[in-house]
Amino acid sequence: MRNISKLMLKTASSLAVGTRITPQTVLNIPAALQFIQSRKENAEDILEQARMSRLDDLRIYFADLQFRPRPAYRHLEGGLQRDIKAFIGW
Repeated sequence: MRNISKLMLKTASSLAVGTRITPQTVLNIPAALQFIQSRKENAEDILEQARMSRLDDLRIYFADLQFRPRPAYRHLEGGLQRDIKAFIGW
């Protein structure tokens, strides 16, 4: 388990341009979104492209499952479980 006390949550306004974003820098989604929107004029387009790209990845994953046995949801990796929950609502 990570030692959370060593990690600092920084707001977008406190991060300098060119700061490398790591899990230790931004610990929550709203702060990450605020950071992107403060640095990019077309942030909404960038985020929409990322969303569509991930949806395409999930479609390919599910299409691939048509040709082999589907693993139980609880056996999927955590990131895939979160994506399925966020994009599909399972």
